[in-house]
Amino acid sequence: MASKGGVLQLTRALALEWRDRGVRVNAIGPTLMESPLTTNARHSTSVTSDFIEQRMIRKRSGLPRELIGAAVFLASDASQLVTGHMLMCDDGYLSA
Repeated sequence: MASKGGVLQLTRALALEWRDRGVRVNAIGPTLMESPLTTNARHSTSVTSDFIEQRMIRKRSGLPRELIGAAVFLASDASQLVTGHMLMCDDGYLSA
């Protein structure tokens, strides 16, 4: 969570800096994602991933393709009023 906090603060700072140029700066805050790194880590220890997955609605890691909609939204005109925001795609982790 500390790394997401750092990304959020950077996002907000850049949004303030670039707003006069008409540039929107946003971020995506993903859940634990399936990747070669997380798959290998799961074989050595599962304490962290088990703790995270217990707090998630679907009880599984996310897939990279599941972030496509969030990225398309933030890149589109549909989000033209959104800037300095981190769109949390965490499968309910923060609400648990």
